Amino acid sequence: MLLKIICLIFPAALINSCGNSGPSVKPKGVVADSLPKQSMHAPDTLGRGTVGIKEKTQKDSLLILSATGKPLIISGFLSKPGDVVTYSFKISNVTTKLKGKIKVDTKAANIRFNQIVTPNGQSAGPFGQEIEYTLTQKGTYKILIGQSLMAENAYVGPFLVFLTLNE
Repeated sequence: MLLKIICLIFPAALINSCGNSGPSVKPKGVVADSLPKQSMHAPDTLGRGTVGIKEKTQKDSLLILSATGKPLIISGFLSKPGDVVTYSFKISNVTTKLKGKIKVDTKAANIRFNQIVTPNGQSAGPFGQEIEYTLTQKGTYKILIGQSLMAENAYVGPFLVFLTLNE
């Protein structure tokens, strides 16, 4: 009789424990992973196609660009992989051409003009470390600078942006 009970309970206990991944208490000496677990398919938090990247806006800054052909030089910094820096500027003349270039201390760096967002919310991009774009609307534009998600070794550190307007 005891053997029948053991034969019935043991398989049931074995089947029940198959879904259990182990003890919920970590053994001493085991260190948990300090990085948060994230899906590589994170939702678009910006609504602009830059998936899973938090945007860093340069606060209290609206860049003043004039169509003189002389570059405006802006310094920026990417503090960690995945950072995106946004610069805003206002345009009053349409059919103005924007030219830009990103410079860093290293020759090969994974940093680029990710997007330009027009005053009506449409975006274009990605671009490379140089951009040439005709501005066809009056209003405030945004330029997003960050890494290419299609390449490895995200750039972290200081950079310079040269922006020029020509009519």
